[in-house]
Amino acid sequence: MVVKKFTVDSFAEQKGITRQSALNLLSRLKKRNLVNVSGGGRQPRIYTLYTLPKKKTNGFYDLINTYAPDKLQPKFEHYVNGRYTVERAIIDGIIIGDSRTLDATMHLFRHVTDWKRLFDMAEKKNLKPEVIELYNKARLVIKSKKMPERYLR
Repeated sequence: MVVKKFTVDSFAEQKGITRQSALNLLSRLKKRNLVNVSGGGRQPRIYTLYTLPKKKTNGFYDLINTYAPDKLQPKFEHYVNGRYTVERAIIDGIIIGDSRTLDATMHLFRHVTDWKRLFDMAEKKNLKPEVIELYNKARLVIKSKKMPERYLR
């Protein structure tokens, strides 16, 4: 996948078209997921062009960066079909296992809605003690929901 970065003026100059035509073309390419836009405001807009359509990620790092105050730089692109729940993200965070990821994962305990689903997934992956340990650390550091007693055994 060839990636090229342009501003509007450099894109227009390279294509040999006017600035407005370049904006129209970039807009059409953006609708087909061939362009990603960054910058704006006081910074110049940078248009990143891809040869293949770029699918948006909707997995672990997007969920972590939504709920945790300390944001993580993605180590990999995580695509999920269907619904990606907080409970599944806690299990994935424990599997990834580095310290920054675990610190960010602790904040997800504030948003757990289905403790049974969390512990069913933890039992499948043999991670039940790690989930309980991470939960106990989270209770000491942040304000989080109380886990039902039957899961602490």
